[in-house]
Amino acid sequence: SDPLVCVLIIIVLAIGGCIAAFGLALALAIYKRLGTLDAWELRRLRG
Repeated sequence: SDPLVCVLIIIVLAIGGCIAAFGLALALAIYKRLGTLDAWELRRLRG
């Protein structure tokens, strides 16, 4: 198939992986700092 299509697919997959890694890192940082990932508990802790 067309090499351009293959390159675009690889780029899209790489960007998706970066977004997923960022989300996981953010969740881990929140958990380490506050000890929970429960949305209601985080709202309560926010004040």
